[in-house]
Amino acid sequence: MTTIKEIALKTGYSSATVSRILNNDQTFSVTDSTRETVQTVARQLDYISVGSNQFLDINLFLY
Repeated sequence: MTTIKEIALKTGYSSATVSRILNNDQTFSVTDSTRETVQTVARQLDYISVGSNQFLDINLFLY
């Protein structure tokens, strides 16, 4: 599983920057180029947000 840290290392941006971009933080101002770079690398590395899996994990646990 790809981590935010791996994406940060590959892009040269901080983990905080990568995290805020991937979490669609609307209060975080970055250039379109930066956003596109992070999103492209995340797709290339098959990044899956843990947040998107938490709901599935909780549902499986409850049933």
